[in-house]
Amino acid sequence: GGSSNSGSSSAQPSTSKVLGVSFISQEAAGAPEGCEAASALEALHYKGHAIGMSLASFLKTMPIAANGNPYQGFGGTPYAVVDGVYQSIFPSAFTPWVAGFGGTSNISGSSLDGIISQIAAGNPVVAWVTLNYQGPQWHHYDWGNGIDNAHVVTVDGYNGDSMHIVDPENGTYWVSKGAFNAAYSYMKFAVAIS
Repeated sequence: GGSSNSGSSSAQPSTSKVLGVSFISQEAAGAPEGCEAASALEALHYKGHAIGMSLASFLKTMPIAANGNPYQGFGGTPYAVVDGVYQSIFPSAFTPWVAGFGGTSNISGSSLDGIISQIAAGNPVVAWVTLNYQGPQWHHYDWGNGIDNAHVVTVDGYNGDSMHIVDPENGTYWVSKGAFNAAYSYMKFAVAIS
């Protein structure tokens, strides 16, 4: 609920906003590869969903892809690094899973402005980036090409030149829009939580 601050649907987002999503540590849950689930739960909790769930219990609900295809479920296990397996879950499988707990919208392919407009509307965005916003390390798998140093974070704010990140590995921080957009644009995977 809540009242609209403007009668116009074309109102420009304010120049800065931080939603205040709470950090959840993937490492504390013993899930060094659990960034997707941790980011999802951070965003769900902010929106008032899955409140009673810890990351450990939420991880147990994540679909696992027996064939290791991240488009169909999580490859391998979030609890350990497995050689030769692409340990991630992509929006095609992530979105229906998280939709069981709260509102989800697969906005993959969106521009940076698309992500910002979701945050302006009060919806944190789970985004697939690279670890520490570095260049991608591409690797070919039987299901396609994946970025071995991929990482997933919750985006919960923006200002004139930066994005505010709640990162289940590295905590809460600001990163420049340029660095964020470069890392995001390799895959352009993003899911808004409402």
